[in-house]
Amino acid sequence: MEKLKLKWFKPGMPNHDVVWNTNCDVLEEHGRIYGHSNCSKSTICELTEGQEINIGLWLKDQRRYIKRGGLSPGEFSLG
Repeated sequence: MEKLKLKWFKPGMPNHDVVWNTNCDVLEEHGRIYGHSNCSKSTICELTEGQEINIGLWLKDQRRYIKRGGLSPGEFSLG
């Protein structure tokens, strides 16, 4: 996870940007491990520091945001 963070982290970034990018990295890692990123809303991932992230609920919220026109599908791409 720390290697992924090095790609996007900048000192002084707003907290919501750090959270969004971290969640995106977690989803990307989930996809690498399980071969897909289609998480149910109850999918919880644990970071190496012991912090738990409900990545499924976050993904559900992102999908809803896209449907409402908040992001273009290109902005949501996981690479």
